[in-house]
Amino acid sequence: MKNILFALLILGQVAFAQHKTTKDNAKTEELDNITIYGKKEKRYNDTISSIATRTATKLIDIPQSIQVISKGIWQDQGSLNLNEVAKNMVGVANTTPYSSFSMRGFNNYGDSYLLTNGMRGTLYHYSQKVLLYNLDQIEIMRGPASVMYSVGNPGGVISLTTKQPLDKARYEVNFTTGSWNLFTGFADATGPLTKDKKLKYRLVVGGENSDSYRNFQYMKNLLITPTLQYDFSDKTSLNLDYTYLTMNSRFQYDRGTYIKKKDDGSYDFDNVDPNFTTQGNPSFGKDKNSSASLTFKHKFSDKLSFTLMSRYVKRNLDMLDVYGFGPLNATQDSIPREGTTWKYNTQWIANTAFLKYNFKTSKFISHELIVGADIIQDRVLKNLYISKVYPSLSIDNPDYSQDAIVINDPNVPLGDEGMDNNTKVTNNYAGFIQDQISIGEKWKLNLAMRYNEYRYKQKPVDELDATGVEITSDANAWIPRVGVVYELKKNISLYASYTESFEPQTNNNVGAGGPFPPKKGKQYEIGYKGDFFSNRLSTTLALYDIDYVNLLVADPSDPNKKRRMAIPGLNSKGIEVSVQGIISQNWSVMGSYSYNEVKYLGKTSIGNVGDRPLNAPKYVGNVWLEYNFTETILKNLKLGAGIRFQGNTLGGSYRADSILLPAFSYIDMSANYRYKNYIVGVTANNITDKLYFPGAYGTTSLFAGTPQNIRLNLGFVF
Repeated sequence: MKNILFALLILGQVAFAQHKTTKDNAKTEELDNITIYGKKEKRYNDTISSIATRTATKLIDIPQSIQVISKGIWQDQGSLNLNEVAKNMVGVANTTPYSSFSMRGFNNYGDSYLLTNGMRGTLYHYSQKVLLYNLDQIEIMRGPASVMYSVGNPGGVISLTTKQPLDKARYEVNFTTGSWNLFTGFADATGPLTKDKKLKYRLVVGGENSDSYRNFQYMKNLLITPTLQYDFSDKTSLNLDYTYLTMNSRFQYDRGTYIKKKDDGSYDFDNVDPNFTTQGNPSFGKDKNSSASLTFKHKFSDKLSFTLMSRYVKRNLDMLDVYGFGPLNATQDSIPREGTTWKYNTQWIANTAFLKYNFKTSKFISHELIVGADIIQDRVLKNLYISKVYPSLSIDNPDYSQDAIVINDPNVPLGDEGMDNNTKVTNNYAGFIQDQISIGEKWKLNLAMRYNEYRYKQKPVDELDATGVEITSDANAWIPRVGVVYELKKNISLYASYTESFEPQTNNNVGAGGPFPPKKGKQYEIGYKGDFFSNRLSTTLALYDIDYVNLLVADPSDPNKKRRMAIPGLNSKGIEVSVQGIISQNWSVMGSYSYNEVKYLGKTSIGNVGDRPLNAPKYVGNVWLEYNFTETILKNLKLGAGIRFQGNTLGGSYRADSILLPAFSYIDMSANYRYKNYIVGVTANNITDKLYFPGAYGTTSLFAGTPQNIRLNLGFVF
């Protein structure tokens, strides 16, 4: 670990030294026009983002931690989904096989953290991995985001930017094959539909058919995304897109494998079978999702503009899931199990509108003011969930033959998770205001405030619903953000900020001990940002301190395990450093290290004062280096290699069955070559076949990392 930190520091020093001593303007101009694959390079770092402010703002002027990852990076690395891209994210850990990410010590999943083109309402269910076919870049903001995006925990948000229509015809076909019978690919077409180029389109179609290193698992998916944009003039535009997604797999939730104890009581990590699964052939997961979005923009003048964004999402899930529940039996030869069927249909409608006005209040003070409103509704149209106790599974002779029968047997008792049959509706109404103020050439202020009204209602459908009563939860909050940036130089800034998060309780009925106050996060952050080599290389440093209060846990005095109680919560503090971009004509780099210390603030049923929460790594980091040959017969060849590392992690879904997972690292490599319009790429992941464990939900739900695998990519652009 010390060597890795030392390497990052050396890279930073090299960047500073080269920037300071560069005297040859011609060389700088040459770097501006580095070409890869025969066209101008998509930089490894982008210096503009809208995720924090809803307007295009220089990263160096934003008083919060932001990272932008372009598709060129994940294409070079042969990535297929967001989980695989996450190894490049600063301070982010993917500790499960699902779309769940630990950010600054807080686990994010579902609609609260995943945005699409800056809008709430994700196409994907929590158990689904986000596909990359139709994405152009990914933006990550660490720390609370409620002031712009409403309800969420203080870890941060990830925004997916989709491919947009271009005014020049372009077509791409891409195909990837590899280990475990992987076959995946996409076709991407764009261009004008009218001679005046006012009407443009983009159509992306992608699909996958693959097996897995996990026994019985497979994946089949199909994504279709048509997009239209009409430019009424250079001041007015309308953008419409639609996405259709189907996913079929054996395991909707891949529950991982098991681990035994040695004679001395320690866990035997060396002899874990990463292929073993508690789920068999009868299990299935079927998803059919769709979304539609509208974005209207109009400039009244150079100073005043208006934006309207609307998004509709519909998700349908049908699954049978069998999983290990609790630790192994005393002789460590069988796994206790439960199983569930779940039919889950949701509908999401989000609307955001805001005005932006640029003005000055003096010769030295300028403002970029936005005033807007959100109306967001999330409906659960069907939530039929039934859990049953399943026969224990023999480790040496697993028998899955009864898995499809037990769930429908009325004589089999309910499992610990019981059953639900209800509908839910959540409404958020909010207004927000933000003023980005420039004072002279050195100082910038970001002042923002949001008022949010939250309304939640859950109704039982019939006697199958475990709660059996109507549950309501109403809350409101003023959510501030205050930030200041000081530019030491045009390319170097220091910043400080304070911001909050807001997350009402859903388990809020009197029978559960409610009503409870909303969960709230408060973050203080200071940092540094520096851009070098004409903004080709970005470096960052951030220190943060977050309090997250009013968390709900089981009330230990309730024998029925239905009542909850609010606890003081968690404190998270840490440091993040990163470097991303081009360090010379041939070399590019992505590197980061993040140390996080998160602890409980009080004694509770899930932890004592100072205890770590579950699935929150002590540290995460990565280094990815790529060399681009620009001369000789090897011109247009790119070779890449990188390491991802993660500190020890307390894995589990509850503390009694938690397990301290060891720190790990693994190495990936890539080679990409372009001849004219043809692209050939080879990726070797986890080249040493490292057995590692990013997270766990328990000792019979241990998530093993992906073993050694190889992918071959072929592409054609015309």
